[in-house]
Amino acid sequence: EIDLLVYKICHAISRYRETLAFKAEKQSLQKEIGKLKQADSTKEEFISIAAHELSTPITSINGYLQLALRAAQKNGIEQTIHLLNKGLNQVNKLNRLAKDLLDSSRLQAGKMVYNFSVFNCAEFLKQTIENVKYTYPERKISCVSDIEVLIEGDQERLEQVLTNYLTNALKYSPVTSEVIVYTKMKEGRQLSIHVKDFGPGISPEMQHHIFQKYYRVKDSKNTHQGLGMGLFICSQIIGYHQGEFGLESEIGKGSIFYFSLPIKTKKEGLRASVKSSIKKNQSSPSR
Repeated sequence: EIDLLVYKICHAISRYRETLAFKAEKQSLQKEIGKLKQADSTKEEFISIAAHELSTPITSINGYLQLALRAAQKNGIEQTIHLLNKGLNQVNKLNRLAKDLLDSSRLQAGKMVYNFSVFNCAEFLKQTIENVKYTYPERKISCVSDIEVLIEGDQERLEQVLTNYLTNALKYSPVTSEVIVYTKMKEGRQLSIHVKDFGPGISPEMQHHIFQKYYRVKDSKNTHQGLGMGLFICSQIIGYHQGEFGLESEIGKGSIFYFSLPIKTKKEGLRASVKSSIKKNQSSPSR
């Protein structure tokens, strides 16, 4: 009888442990299912936003070009140019959205390609600002920088970062206000590039999330929608360059977005350029 009692107790303990293990596994599975549902919900929301954002400029392009055609038929040259410019702006927007989608996919797969070179920072700033002014000819962008340094990095990707900062500053600030670009030298041989606007500012709560993937600043008027990937991609690009990024903002006083990059001396820049030239010559096929 004692042996039977011991057997029953041991069996009961074993069943109890199995029940606990089953409950723990069930809870773990429920958490995983919850995460999957949340991910699926986020994915569906993103697809919906992407579809809407991509379809809007396409519809606009179609309408503008149809109007331009009618205006051209009536020899309304000025009106045609105006409408074609509007269509071009929508094409540029569509192109940016497509690039963001592609870059996000590459980052997810770890296939983002970088082409490093040494270039002049002042020329880089001037060229990027001029390109943005072409899209926003009515806005004032000032550049305050007398620092002559060389930067090593992917110039096209870094231009993508600065362009994103500038276009955001222009979109979220009054059309009569200016946007200021300025630079600072930091400890550790780093150059910091800042973009200052005089918009409504960003709350501290939003600042914590603004560089996260798919995060979009809430706009009460719903006038500036996007995919919520631009700043996330910027953060990844700067991170790859071993730089830093961030923002300073106060409600009612505007925002300052910045990123910093390691700089090179002229000798280091010359040496890197020579090495790059030698490498290209060595890789070129003989004729």
